[in-house]
Amino acid sequence: PLRAEIDQKTEAWGDRILDIADETFQQGGLDEAIDIARRIPETTAAAALVDERIEQWLEIWANAESIYQTVETLLRQQKFREAFSTATQLLAVGNTHWETTKYQEITQAISTARADLSKLAKARSLIRKGDTDSILEAMELIRSISSESYLYSEAQSVLQETADGMLDLAQTALDRRDATQALKILNQIPSSAGLQGQAADFRIIVEAHQRAWQGTVTDLESAIVRVQSIGPNRPLYRRAQGLISQ
Repeated sequence: PLRAEIDQKTEAWGDRILDIADETFQQGGLDEAIDIARRIPETTAAAALVDERIEQWLEIWANAESIYQTVETLLRQQKFREAFSTATQLLAVGNTHWETTKYQEITQAISTARADLSKLAKARSLIRKGDTDSILEAMELIRSISSESYLYSEAQSVLQETADGMLDLAQTALDRRDATQALKILNQIPSSAGLQGQAADFRIIVEAHQRAWQGTVTDLESAIVRVQSIGPNRPLYRRAQGLISQ
């Protein structure tokens, strides 16, 4: 006697499951939404809508991902206006998650990239000045650029330039017999610049010079022993051998 009511409830609950799946999709859970939709009993009318709904979700998601990836490409090319213009297409893709969370995420990335580009420009300007304080300031600017930034790769390239400049500054300090400044500069070179070996060898050379500057036979012997610790597999080996001969 309750069969009609049972059928009515089953249909209503099938529709509700599909609604829950759609809500899940709108919240950004594509795979979960598909899993929920496929659990709708095949005896319900809602089951007939599942394949079509899933196809629609997949199409919306693919379109949104394509837009997002295009924006990322434009960001890496530093085409910020085009990136923002393309990002606005996310506002009408038909999915709340992409229209809100992902849109905010990518527009924030655009703002960050613009700020990071300004930092790199200032860092390059400081590097061109060539003095210690300017180089160190440039280093701090570059370090402030997150590894998540779309300009991180370029930042690392500028960091390498900065580290090379710091080695030159350390050499300049050594040439004027300012070992303290030379060591201070070497200690500021970040490990991410890939110059750990050169910096370590340079420290040994600075320490050897400090001993050699004293001028006695014992001091010169001590300097030679210190430099001899730089082996053939080290980046500044040839320079060390030249100092030993000197």
